[in-house]
Amino acid sequence: MPETQEEIFSFMFVIWICLAGLGFLLFGLNKNVRFKKMVWPMWIVGVGLLFAGFGYWMGFRGEVFFYMIVPATLIISILNILTVKFCDGCSKLLSN
Repeated sequence: MPETQEEIFSFMFVIWICLAGLGFLLFGLNKNVRFKKMVWPMWIVGVGLLFAGFGYWMGFRGEVFFYMIVPATLIISILNILTVKFCDGCSKLLSN
């Protein structure tokens, strides 16, 4: 397991690239609108928790974590869940 901040950042970067690829497969190439609508909120919550977890793991604890990282992650996650929709006709991602 990575221990230094540089190792943690490198590990996080690789995970983030993998998530981007998986997100592209799930939401970019997949044409199943029902699946996208069902998985999108869970995807956003999972990615938000992962992001906050990486922040905590990198050493952002205490006030910085609870007053900056957690609220920012919550706001971004809520906005993503509420504003992103999928077209029923073509299954493309629509953002307001």
